[in-house]
Amino acid sequence: MTTTLRRRNDRITIVKYTHANLIVAGQKDLGLAEVSGRVSDKRILAMLTRHNPWVKDDQTPWCAAWMAEICWQCGFDYSRTLRARHFLRVGFGMRVPERLYDQYHDYIEDCAVNGRGVIAVITRGGRNEPGADVLDHRGHVGIYLGMTEHHVFLLGGNQGNKVSVRPYSRSRLLGLRYPTLARQEHTRESLLRPRPEWHGPA
Repeated sequence: MTTTLRRRNDRITIVKYTHANLIVAGQKDLGLAEVSGRVSDKRILAMLTRHNPWVKDDQTPWCAAWMAEICWQCGFDYSRTLRARHFLRVGFGMRVPERLYDQYHDYIEDCAVNGRGVIAVITRGGRNEPGADVLDHRGHVGIYLGMTEHHVFLLGGNQGNKVSVRPYSRSRLLGLRYPTLARQEHTRESLLRPRPEWHGPA
């Protein structure tokens, strides 16, 4: 059982997953996107309203809501708000890896076989953005896939208005978090069981 990554033009493409963790659960949503116009995607809106019942459409930033959904599917603790930076309080902090691209394949493979995946929180890229100690400020959250000399790669929601894999400047990285199990643990069978609709975190 292995996970394969392909590199082309400084991009990482996810090819195959074999174990249930953040990466496996998240990649199943690749392509989930907002609906243009007045209509909203029902699943995205359900994620948002779980944390804020006043949300009316999927134009509200939903990266944190999607990250909470994936954590819930995997049986991990998660932030109960729509603020991406609040995930800096979830799980355990991790040092930014010193190793770069040559070790990505081994890193993602280890996560798929033995680990849980890692949550990454970054800034929104504006000028004079505060550091990681300021939680009640805008940000972005996703699943960490690795980094090159200049970029950090995330699998996340609301990336180009959809769930996708995108590179971001390494200078925007606020922190990496290793998730902890929630009180109610999920079995591997429950994680792999099809879920026709989103019911929200338990």
